[in-house]
Amino acid sequence: MKKSKIAILILIAAAMLCSCESSTYDTNNNEETSASVSEIILETSGDETTLTKSDTIVNTDSDDVNNIIPSELDVYINAKALMTSGKARFYIETNLPDETVLMLSLRRGNYNTDDHFTAQTKVTISNGKALSDAFSNKGKSLSGEYDLTISMSIPTLQSDAVREIIGQNGEYMIGSIVEDSNIGNNKVVSALFTFSADDGTITSTTEYNNTIFRDDDTDNHTESIITTMDYNKADLEKEKVEKKVKEYIDENYTYTELDSITLNENLGTDDDEDYIAMVYLTWNQKNSGNTSKKMLDLYSSDMAARMYDDMPEIQELAVFWTVPYLNNGSAKISFERSNSGMKYTDTNFDSNFD
Repeated sequence: MKKSKIAILILIAAAMLCSCESSTYDTNNNEETSASVSEIILETSGDETTLTKSDTIVNTDSDDVNNIIPSELDVYINAKALMTSGKARFYIETNLPDETVLMLSLRRGNYNTDDHFTAQTKVTISNGKALSDAFSNKGKSLSGEYDLTISMSIPTLQSDAVREIIGQNGEYMIGSIVEDSNIGNNKVVSALFTFSADDGTITSTTEYNNTIFRDDDTDNHTESIITTMDYNKADLEKEKVEKKVKEYIDENYTYTELDSITLNENLGTDDDEDYIAMVYLTWNQKNSGNTSKKMLDLYSSDMAARMYDDMPEIQELAVFWTVPYLNNGSAKISFERSNSGMKYTDTNFDSNFD
């Protein structure tokens, strides 16, 4: 009797399965397709067998999936400061897609005098977040208030994955921090904040409160908003330097990894487009301290010589090295442009090289 009951239930289940399958006709492909609307699950528990019904997702083969219109992206950027020994790192949150590269620019003072500070670094968004390198005043503590700009340059400098979401020219981006670029038919992003190094607070703003930019058309230098083109110049220049340094490494420097590059305006010249480059590298070779010194000095001087020829806008170069094999030994080798080449200005190796 028990076996008969199970057999009857199985027959009922089979009949229900047949009745729950529907046929449709695709007029575009002239093919008959079927989609399961539900499934019957045969469950056995002890001496009893029961039938249960559960909903399933209907899958169809349609070109509509490939014709999804990207939605507009109302861009936002939030920032927090993390202060350590007077140095600031900035924690970024945004809805820009992963792999988006943002430029952080920290500024203060009068561009028309020596009373001026500027520093820049890049971050790459991952899971909607990023943490910047530390900002300092030539190694010393920051103090007072600064203008912090977080910007995204023209979309052609972003990855394919980013452009799929923001558009090839940024056309899917909207919002108060999205601007038209002066380079082609592009949109860019620029968010402005006031940052206090004294208490670490950051406030969103629409005006530069701590920076006076150059105005060559008038004797009365007034505080003004830096243009999108200025942001793009900085982005493009840093892209150029990074590309060159990567070429140098790939072609000439073994066991070397590029960690980051910081590009600062050189206040010692009258040209707005002269820069100081700070290149941070890791050397993964296992050598003695003395041999490591020689190799890092060789690589640094070679990089300086190449920059002298390839990038006349680089007036000063500082190469920072980390060597994991020597207990993360650190070194700094600096150069300055002269009429005959890049000359040494500083060489420092820590005690791990001894």
